[in-house]
Amino acid sequence: MSDPNEYLYLYIFEDKVYNLKDWIPVHPGGNIWFCHAYGRDLTHVIYAYHKNTDLCKQILAKYVTNHDPKPLLKRFLNVPEHILPEGFDA
Repeated sequence: MSDPNEYLYLYIFEDKVYNLKDWIPVHPGGNIWFCHAYGRDLTHVIYAYHKNTDLCKQILAKYVTNHDPKPLLKRFLNVPEHILPEGFDA
């Protein structure tokens, strides 16, 4: 990753990583909560808070990256990896 700040815009949905830098400022529900969720899997949040998930998937398709979600999740769990049980999969 060439830009160290790129991590601030990466989010996971259904095992794919998305760079939402351009979407966050125009998100209809506001942008404040994004700063608390970068690097996290938002699959359950998207299904819980969005009535039309098919529309969400269409929008997200523009922002998909080729990043592997597992290292991203590990980086932002905010706990030392050694305390996680063997085989832990966030």
